[in-house]
Amino acid sequence: MPSRSQVSTRLAAACGLVLLAVLGGLAAWRALNGSAPGGSGSTVFPRATDQGYVGSDACRSCHETQHASWHATYHRTMTQPATPETVVASFDNVRLEVEGMEAYLLRKGDEFWVDMVDPHWELQAFAAGQDASRVTQPPRSRHQIVMTTGSHHFQVYWYPSGTGRELWQFPWRYHLATGRWVHRRDSFLVGLPWRPSAQFQVWNRNCILCHSTGAQPGQDEVRNVMDQTKVAELGISCEACHGPGEEHLRTMRQLRPGESPTEQDLRIVNPADLSHELSSQICGRCHSHFHHTDPELFTSGTRLRPGDALSDFGRMLSAADEQPGTRRFWADGTNASGGREFNGLSASACYQQGPVSCLSCHSMHASQPDDQLAAEMDGNEACLQCHGALRERLTEHTHHAADSDGSRCYNCHMPHTSFALLKAIRNHKIDSPRVVEGFVAAGRPNACNLCHLDQTLQWTSQHLADWHGHAEVELSEEERTIAASLVWLLRGDALQRAVVAWHLGWQPAQQASGTDWMAPYLGQLLTDRYSAVRWVAARGLETLPGQPADSTPDAAAMPGPRQAREALEAWLRQPVEDAELYDQQRLARLLLLSPRGLDQPRIDGQLQLRDHSEFMLVE
Repeated sequence: MPSRSQVSTRLAAACGLVLLAVLGGLAAWRALNGSAPGGSGSTVFPRATDQGYVGSDACRSCHETQHASWHATYHRTMTQPATPETVVASFDNVRLEVEGMEAYLLRKGDEFWVDMVDPHWELQAFAAGQDASRVTQPPRSRHQIVMTTGSHHFQVYWYPSGTGRELWQFPWRYHLATGRWVHRRDSFLVGLPWRPSAQFQVWNRNCILCHSTGAQPGQDEVRNVMDQTKVAELGISCEACHGPGEEHLRTMRQLRPGESPTEQDLRIVNPADLSHELSSQICGRCHSHFHHTDPELFTSGTRLRPGDALSDFGRMLSAADEQPGTRRFWADGTNASGGREFNGLSASACYQQGPVSCLSCHSMHASQPDDQLAAEMDGNEACLQCHGALRERLTEHTHHAADSDGSRCYNCHMPHTSFALLKAIRNHKIDSPRVVEGFVAAGRPNACNLCHLDQTLQWTSQHLADWHGHAEVELSEEERTIAASLVWLLRGDALQRAVVAWHLGWQPAQQASGTDWMAPYLGQLLTDRYSAVRWVAARGLETLPGQPADSTPDAAAMPGPRQAREALEAWLRQPVEDAELYDQQRLARLLLLSPRGLDQPRIDGQLQLRDHSEFMLVE
């Protein structure tokens, strides 16, 4: 075994070699692209000009209004060169650290740089079976950030790997809502043992297909190097939805004054003129779990164009495709990860048997950027446009007050049972609440108990039977006596815990269930082994009275027994708002002995049954 001095000498030599490799790689990257990576005005990759793409600027002269509305969207800013105008986070002498992993951010004029453990060395150490985290002084290297992905929830940063045109992902990303840096491993719902190789995401090999327009990954199949990568445009631009515009532009320029083109002569795709299936599949190409079978996908770019049927280029994934260690779907087959809305929509009767498409509710050009919902589509009108008969008998159908959250169609028929970006997201499988037997094993929480968090499954089953004629379900003792949310939180798997924890911070659920009992259960989740669960629980705690206003940073990085204890102590100090709400039945189903007394033996009994499955939710 080499001595400590020998190890230090070898590491110093390795560091020097790696630094030379990085500098050489940066020079090679510049030579391939003809410009410094990420400099002001740089397009990062050469422009793909051989597939009929002309770029969004060519659309503006004739479609100024549509161009302006698209320009305001997060689709446009999905991927951008790293410039002072596009980089959201501060790089001014920032130090990042999580469990011994350190990075330093610095700014040089209009350039953004990161100083980190050298990624090439780290990969080599991992491949050799070495535990790089135990090396006290690993070699470090500096890399220029040349590109960003995201501007809505997270912003991710990319640097040249030094191999071809490959861009690698900086392992921290910036969470815009909280203004915090989060390590990649903490920003996903992942419980598998962390491996260094998991942070080496290559933009050219995955992200490029949906986060740019006219992507040509340009893989050299012999050397397995991305040295010919091109894009028509960074971000999701006009031609991503309307198709290449070269023929359209040529046709329009050839028109004589006053002459109108025929629809065939337009040579462009308008999603609104397609069938509801094909228009939805334009979105579904990226907003789905889709297995692409185009043999030229990574060499010359996919041939799939707007208006083409997805089935000609691959197939939608389903629960039958689940692999050990990964999750995409709930046990009932419903998609579980956010951003894959087409999996849910295409499994809905409204799509399969009716005319519903993505455009039924969403609009690129007549909406606000946040959810891109068209006018009036943020409320019941979205459903009443097809189910108009319910307009006059809404409360008869919902059994809730007309102006309440319980009478909002979305909350019952599209509950927040997908998870991504450290939050629950509306599932786009349009169906009705139901109670199933063995609900812990069945997986996906029902809409009723995600709002009425303080009620049991027995309560829900009875109401669905009385109101809608559902057959009553045979339930276990705990399903009859313990609030469903608590069983999911205490003994469910990480996906159930994350979804229910998010609902504990959701205002409609807090109004329906009260908040006086929630803090100790959210606090208990601050020790969860899944960092995403800890993050969601911490943010939920911040919405509760008497709780610390800022518990997220510590909870996100590591288990937080101190924060859990502080949450419990703060709860115990809070005065009981309305003791009359706590009859014996309510206390029992909330696992309480008194309004400020936990029934710890029953809580521990549920925790002993916890599902400790290790998996990563694929977003």
